[in-house]
Amino acid sequence: DMKLNNKGIRLTDSGDREKSDADVIGILMGRYKDDPAITEVLHCIREFKTRSTLKRTFCDGLVRKVDPKTEIAYTSISSTTAATGRLASRRPNLQNIPTTGAYGNLIRKAFRPRSGNAIGSIDLSQIQLRVLAHDRQVRSMLRAYQGDADIHTNTAIGIFDLRLKYPNQADLDAFLQTQEFQHMMRKPCKNFNFSIVFDITPQGLADDIAADGIPGWPVERVGQAMFKWFQEYPEVLTGAEVEYKKASKFGFVWDWFGGIRQVPEIYSVHKWIKSAGLRQAGNHRIQAGEAGIMKLVMGEAYEIWDKFYRKWILPLVPVHDQLLFEGPRDPLTEYLYVV
Repeated sequence: DMKLNNKGIRLTDSGDREKSDADVIGILMGRYKDDPAITEVLHCIREFKTRSTLKRTFCDGLVRKVDPKTEIAYTSISSTTAATGRLASRRPNLQNIPTTGAYGNLIRKAFRPRSGNAIGSIDLSQIQLRVLAHDRQVRSMLRAYQGDADIHTNTAIGIFDLRLKYPNQADLDAFLQTQEFQHMMRKPCKNFNFSIVFDITPQGLADDIAADGIPGWPVERVGQAMFKWFQEYPEVLTGAEVEYKKASKFGFVWDWFGGIRQVPEIYSVHKWIKSAGLRQAGNHRIQAGEAGIMKLVMGEAYEIWDKFYRKWILPLVPVHDQLLFEGPRDPLTEYLYVV
């Protein structure tokens, strides 16, 4: 018994002990960052939980779902599971295959096309950020997308004040091509762009950056960078406040397509439940907007597939901002180009 300071740590549903999920371990690691022995124990616990989850979910659970005749894992797709309308994969969840880390790469190698086929995708690149930029009218994001600029590079330039360090445009352009910028600045800013808007904690974001193999990002530095991010994109918070007020007034929020999400949590007397409700209210338009656009694209892709490519192409599964397909390389390439 290390008798750790568990102040503020929520209990399990049964109420008999404190939670030990990734967020809790991250909080404790922050509290005991100067104690190498405790930090090492907490790191081992987190590593064990990560490995056991991957083994249980993918190495054991997914194998049982593979049809021995076709060698295909069949999933169920639901549009009513998620309150945002996002298409959800269940039994097994094929949308949650890990994308980073050594273990994630090993698991992904198990997914391959059948002999003679290839896998291709329709990629709605950065659809979530584009929806955010339009919905909140984030001026600097809109300028970047309208000018076909790289949004992650723009974010890094703002967070690290690179225009002050390199006032000469030629010098700035040269620095943007360096390995230092690409790996140590742009890559973590990609994590910022896809995570901060959904209220990730500094500890959670620091863990994600570390999992991507990027050193030098302790929680304190991540917190400072998050503050700079909101300075760079102030309209994000302004838009969230509008959604908070709607939810507080009406008890629900609505999206671009007329869908309504009830948010009764905002009336809770429990601070953490109310906070979760406000977070759901602030994020709903972005997530539901993305889901709606994905469904529109899927409808158009289906019509083309049904008329001309049903014989050759096999639709697989929607994963985040991609629609995956399998088939012989030539008709698959043609289909993806047509869509």
